[in-house]
Amino acid sequence: MYAFKSRVKILNDRKLVIKLPYDIPEGEAEVIILSDNKPEISTAGSNSNELINRLDEWISQIPPVPHIPLSSIDRGELYK
Repeated sequence: MYAFKSRVKILNDRKLVIKLPYDIPEGEAEVIILSDNKPEISTAGSNSNELINRLDEWISQIPPVPHIPLSSIDRGELYK
């Protein structure tokens, strides 16, 4: 495994360009971003409403939990 470490600065647009040395082999690789900074938490109402709307959309995509009556479960199967 080959490792490469470099200090970078993340700007407002959140785009990051990394120039790798030529001795890094070609092929698939994994990129991990470690930041010492804590994310800024915005208290603006519109951001809160946007987050709530996105959460509501995500929740609506979760399939409903199937209802299985206890009487239909063979309890003998549970203790094998």
